[in-house]
Amino acid sequence: MAERDQRWDIFKGFAVFLVVLGHLTDDNTVLETLIYTVHMPIFFIVSGYFAWYSFEKNTVKDNITKKTKTLFLPWITWSALAVIMNCIREFLVNGVNVSFFIDKFKSVYCTSMSVWFLFVLYIIFILFGVSKAFEESIKNKCVGLLLFVGIVLLIPSLDIFEFRKIKINAFWFLLGYLLHFISVKQCIKKVFFKSGILFIPLYFCVFRLISVNEFFSFYTLHFEFMSIGRGFFVSLVSIFYCILGLAFVWGYIVEFCTYMRMDRLSFSAIGKVTMEIYTIHMMFVSYIVFVPDAVRQSHLFCNYIYMPVYAILICLVIKIIVEKILHKIKLYNVLMLGKF
Repeated sequence: MAERDQRWDIFKGFAVFLVVLGHLTDDNTVLETLIYTVHMPIFFIVSGYFAWYSFEKNTVKDNITKKTKTLFLPWITWSALAVIMNCIREFLVNGVNVSFFIDKFKSVYCTSMSVWFLFVLYIIFILFGVSKAFEESIKNKCVGLLLFVGIVLLIPSLDIFEFRKIKINAFWFLLGYLLHFISVKQCIKKVFFKSGILFIPLYFCVFRLISVNEFFSFYTLHFEFMSIGRGFFVSLVSIFYCILGLAFVWGYIVEFCTYMRMDRLSFSAIGKVTMEIYTIHMMFVSYIVFVPDAVRQSHLFCNYIYMPVYAILICLVIKIIVEKILHKIKLYNVLMLGKF
């Protein structure tokens, strides 16, 4: 068995840390903009990267069956848990409220979706599987990839059933898949370590360009790059900035942690249980956030020191609970992780 590459765990661990931190920080801040340009693309790039291995080793049918167990089933059960938790809170405050239950059910399963990442990744994986099946039948990889892009472009930009997010994040999934055709490690060393002095100012100059303009900021957060029109150039800048951010995370944070032999600590450790941290952390954020009034009064200290430390602690606590307790419960492994 090939040795596990700890760098990918660090990459995922840092991404899920950003997810938790993004839900803790105040809206419309510089930190929030930085977080939301890179955290979810990282997950889809990693998923696309490892999808290459899945399709090389297994048939399209086997892959879709496996993803139905590990993505679709957990989406159903985690979403049901979100509905139940919200209804319990509503019941304790306002008593029985049937309309609240119906609205929450529609919200979780049809529009905003509490754990939308699982559903979106599942649909992207199916669409990619369809293109791979066609590719195998005609023995032409380029046609298969073009078919996938074509299908994605035809998806309407609607919020219902997360069509918009499927369309957006399929781009990052495909980018992750294509990383197999280049040497990521060598590119990082050549481009970012040797040109780091120039790269860091470029990254923050582009961020400044985006963050000072409300129109740029909107496209940075939503990535409407599929719509040709007034915002097309702005969208391209946003994509470029996001790719810079991803490269920044890999080139400096991941490689630095690996170089300093920190691969078994913090980000690498939580990177092994990203799915559970992603799904469980909202319970901590919703019910157990403790921020002293003195801390809230200092915007800089609260958002840039207190909350990052708090986010790391949440990730580590969930990791311990998951590994020491939940992973030992068979029903949890089946329903919440799709491990039969």
